[in-house]
Amino acid sequence: MRVYALNRFRDARRERDLARIRALLADGAEEVGRFEALQRAIRAHAQGVHGGARGQSAHAPAPNAPAPDQRHIPQGVGVDALGWDSAAVGHWLETVGLGKHRQAFNARGVRGRLLLELDDEDLQELHVGSRLERKRILTEISALRGPFQAAPHAGEAG
Repeated sequence: MRVYALNRFRDARRERDLARIRALLADGAEEVGRFEALQRAIRAHAQGVHGGARGQSAHAPAPNAPAPDQRHIPQGVGVDALGWDSAAVGHWLETVGLGKHRQAFNARGVRGRLLLELDDEDLQELHVGSRLERKRILTEISALRGPFQAAPHAGEAG
């Protein structure tokens, strides 16, 4: 009788452990799906910003490709980030997943031209405390610049 009870206890424990493992695997699969969707969105954004395949004009869409990713271009702003107002910059922050900084950028009057010139020190002044968030913003700004990769620096001849 004692062996039977011990075996039932082990079986029940094994079933609970298997249920936990299945739940963890399902959560992991969901995370992988979200990660893959994020990768696709990043590739689509990069293709839209940089004009698609090599050798194509930055203004000509790739064959059979949708128009450049309009999620990153606020309504009425146009493709040129230099002309963005502070509302368009805020919208852009939302689309890249950093909308919590929208108010700070707006309060400081960050518009498109200034956005393209921001560096790590400027982002610290805007109270973007996380180093990784500053890096994400700078990476997205670099993508906005497109072929004009180098940010202008104060004191450089233009």
